[in-house]
Parts: sequence; C-alpha cells; structure tokens
Amino acid sequence: MRAVTKRVLLVDDDGDIRDSVSGALERRGYEVYAAASVDEARAAARAWPPDAVVLDLYGAGDAERAARAFGAPVVLASGSSEAYLAAAAQRVGAAAAVAKPYGLGQLVAALEHLRPAA
Repeated sequence: MRAVTKRVLLVDDDGDIRDSVSGALERRGYEVYAAASVDEARAAARAWPPDAVVLDLYGAGDAERAARAFGAPVVLASGSSEAYLAAAAQRVGAAAAVAKPYGLGQLVAALEHLRPAA
C-alpha cells in the first residue's frame, strides 16, 4: 500500500525554487511549508509536522544531521551529478533523491512512493 504524503516541508536556500515548487505542489493538493534554512525548517516542523521533507543538499549545511532531524522521510535534491546525489542520499539516509533541475512529475513520483518514517 502506498503512503499518502500531504504535508511537505520544502527546504531550499533559493527563493525562486521555493516559490515555484511550493506553488506547483499546492496546485497538486499538497500542503507546503517552504523554509530557507534547516534552522527555520526545524522550528516549523515542531509546530507543523510534515509527512515528507524535500531537502536541498547544499542549502542544508550538514545534510546528514538535517535529514535525520525531521522525523519524516526525506527526498534529497541537488544539482550534483546523479552518481554523487545517489551516494549522498544513501549516506544521509534519504528515502529518495531528485537531481536538479527536476520536473514536477519527478518530484511528485518521489513523494508518492515514500513510506512513513520509522
């Protein structure tokens, strides 16, 4: 059975990406909280527990610590090569990874196949 992801915490230091991705996900029926930093995202997650986190690898600072801080599955996003991104996703324990620039369909597919965090 597929987990339904409705609340997405988007963490990216690029304001244009935050605006475009959050708007596109909201039009698809997701609730989105867009944060510019991991610190902002952590504070938001305490009051607004997400079902999933989309985390920019380089905007996160310490991605491994950040990925484990939310209590929700993480989709790691990066403009790095796919091989580097896959290795980083495995290292930080991300449930999925998408390479930038990613299409909305690619991100939605990753979100729809997530399982709840253990």
